[in-house]
Formats: sequence, structure tokens, C-alpha cells
Amino acid sequence: MGTEGQRDERTEGKECEDSTRRRRRPLSEGDLAALRERVTTQPGVPAAELVALMAERGTTVSATAVSKALGEMGFRKVRRQRPPSMPTPQTAPRYTTAHRREPTATMYPSSLTDAEWAILEPVLEASRDPRGCKPKHDRRQMMDAVFYLVRSGCQ
Repeated sequence: MGTEGQRDERTEGKECEDSTRRRRRPLSEGDLAALRERVTTQPGVPAAELVALMAERGTTVSATAVSKALGEMGFRKVRRQRPPSMPTPQTAPRYTTAHRREPTATMYPSSLTDAEWAILEPVLEASRDPRGCKPKHDRRQMMDAVFYLVRSGCQ
């Protein structure tokens, strides 16, 4: 059972130039010329359009193969420059100095400011019943306590 004179079926009919195997190029010289022409006349053409161009010519090729072929021809991918964004117009602040106050030891961040109390006080005073004894606690402090509970989530 000598192996002399026998040929391997896998390599029969194929001639290897060297020991490294290379894939055949998916694009012919005509396809490469069409790519070169399109890219030089229309710089920045998307890869999808180039793939469609090859499909029109009867060659099915991927965008990666087109990109590699263009790279071998010396073309480099250039990212499109975005136009500079326009700054948003500045709006007037919603809070005024009446809304801000210097914190004290007895005030919480949830406490009403004088401007807020000026809006809320007439509503609470209108619902006050003149009969009965005077309230034990100030209504503003009661509202501050309610807002504290709402803001902090205390139970």
C-alpha cells in the first residue's frame, strides 16, 4: 500500500502558488473600476449605494467587501461632520428673590416662603369658622408640617 503516485482528491485540479491560501477576490477589475469612478465622482457615497451599484452589475457583495476593496485602492472612510449645534435660548429663571430665603435653624427646606404664604393664607382664612375657640397652633406652622410630611415621606 504505497502512497506514491496517489493524489489527494482535495487538491486535484487546483494549483497553489505558495503555501498560504488566499480567497478569490469577490470583485472583478470592471467592478473595481465602477467603484473607483463612483467614489471619485461622488465622495461620501454610502456603502449601501455601492452595494446596490454592484447588484446592478450582477455582483452580489457585502458592504464589508466593498469597504475592503476601497481600502485596498487607497480610499479612506471619512466621517461626516455634523453642523455645529445652536445654543438653546436662555429663559428667565422661574424663581425670584421672593422665593429664596436664608435658611434658619427653625426652618426646613419644605417650609413655606412669605410669598407662598401670602398666596395660601387668604384661602385658609376664608374657610375659618368664627365660632368656637381660637386655634391652638398657627395655621402656617400646620401647613409647614403637612409639607414636611409630603416632602420627606415621614409617617
